[in-house]
Amino acid sequence: MNCSWTLNMVEFKVYSGRMKTIMRKICRCFSTHLRIFGLACVIFLFFWIYQQYLSYRTLITMAQLRKDLIIPPFAEQENGKHDIILSAYMNSGSRFTGRLLGFINQSFFFYEPLWKFTVWDYYKPPDVRCSTTEGSCRTVQTESENEFYKDQFEKSKEAIVAGIPSDTQPIELMLHVLSSIFGCRLVHMKNVIQERVHDHAGYAGPSWESYRACLSVFNPKSRCLRQLEDICRNKTHRVLKVLRLSFTTFKPLMEINPRLKIVHLVRDPRAIIHSRLYSRFYAITNPRKNESLERNLCEKMLNDINGVILLKKHYPDRIIVLYYEDLIKNLHVRLKQIYSKLNLTYIREEAEAWSKVKINLSPPELGGNFTRDRKNDNAFWWRKFMSWDEVQKVDAHCRDVYEVLGYKQLSESELRDVNLPSYEIPTFLKL
Repeated sequence: MNCSWTLNMVEFKVYSGRMKTIMRKICRCFSTHLRIFGLACVIFLFFWIYQQYLSYRTLITMAQLRKDLIIPPFAEQENGKHDIILSAYMNSGSRFTGRLLGFINQSFFFYEPLWKFTVWDYYKPPDVRCSTTEGSCRTVQTESENEFYKDQFEKSKEAIVAGIPSDTQPIELMLHVLSSIFGCRLVHMKNVIQERVHDHAGYAGPSWESYRACLSVFNPKSRCLRQLEDICRNKTHRVLKVLRLSFTTFKPLMEINPRLKIVHLVRDPRAIIHSRLYSRFYAITNPRKNESLERNLCEKMLNDINGVILLKKHYPDRIIVLYYEDLIKNLHVRLKQIYSKLNLTYIREEAEAWSKVKINLSPPELGGNFTRDRKNDNAFWWRKFMSWDEVQKVDAHCRDVYEVLGYKQLSESELRDVNLPSYEIPTFLKL
């Protein structure tokens, strides 16, 4: 009995020792994983707070801009008039959407007013200029940004906008341009207007017809612009399509101009990149050595949508987020909703007239099917033709954008099945 009892005690002690060892290992493992999980949470929280800080700092910086350069609306125009900014990206469907908002009879339309300052770049407050093709950003001076060669055969330069104070920040200059156009001060903006761009029938639309006719009989540009100013003032809506500013830049305009509303157009980053890659004349280095095109696009899209969320808290009824895919798929339903929010009158025949998709020129070697599908299914055609390698490059840099905007990361088989939806609009961004 004593021997058996002693043996049982030894076995129990051995068992207990093993259990203690196992429990210590389990606790140590749990503690390690808990620490890793806790560290991950802390890192995530840090980056979230830092992102909010950057957005807040941008808004503070914008609040400190000099307001005297932002032209208030004319008093006689305040009743029954509306100002609209279409904020978008190159190859995001902005030309299509711009026609639907700006070519209709109620609107005066100004196509990409910052074209003269830069074609391929965009500005961030207060003095940063970023490339959409190379992904690099640099600090710039107003004096160098606000000049152009009036004659390509001469070396002398002229100010794009005259009378700008020397201490003006570049972003203040851009806001001055936008507010001046909303105020129909087009003679003042005469050097901003790029020949065969801003007055092009396909870009500018019907509201510029009289200006083109005036120039065609060799009238001075200023005289033709004064006539255009009258047209601008007589329209109920002034619509500006703006690609070259970060979204938070618009905050001072929202504060000063209570009748300003902004439509922020978004599109699947994969579609935007594919469109840029296969648009003739788009300034992409080929072959591309890095993924700056994807990284730069999605950094801007993420910063913009954070700006939308922040400003929408202050101006919930004056900021509209529009998905290009949703607009194409539900054209007339969405147009009715958007027109109602913008105080535009919906006329189906007029909407039909301006809803024909105009595509960018594709490289001819891609063949007829590529061009045909691009035109017939402009919102989703990229899913048939975009290489899986290019899709993965976009995925690597745009996951945060997908998450915020509701775009889905797809497998290769899911990508090619165009019947599977590629996005789901979050409730807080729905019309």
